[in-house]
Amino acid sequence: HDVAMQDEFNLKVNCVLLRGVNDDEVGAFVDLTEHLPIEVRFLEFMPFVKNGWSANKLVSQADIVERIQHHAGSRGTKADRLPPDSPNDVARLWRVPGWRGRLGVIASMTDAFCGGCNRLRLTTEGELRNCLFGEEG
Repeated sequence: HDVAMQDEFNLKVNCVLLRGVNDDEVGAFVDLTEHLPIEVRFLEFMPFVKNGWSANKLVSQADIVERIQHHAGSRGTKADRLPPDSPNDVARLWRVPGWRGRLGVIASMTDAFCGGCNRLRLTTEGELRNCLFGEEG
């Protein structure tokens, strides 16, 4: 824990939000950024083979940002939008003024970033993919 919190590491915590499962935990994740120099990134639920995807489980970027702002407001503050770290950054970023960490939203379903994507991904099955929406590795 302490080693990961040192400044030379860029620690990111990814949280896939599922409506009715863990979407009530947004505030707890937001609070992590108050004292820790981490980036908490909320990801929209994406359809993959055998993951039980349903549009009813999707928590959209707009809903995520609303929940972030509502929680920040309950703490007497707000989250400010930040510019992207790079032109091909997939996360939309926010920071609560005076807090150490940042918040991100990766909106692969409601605000796709395919045109600027330059990443390769390694699946849990060991396949290398240039697109998570692709059928084959």
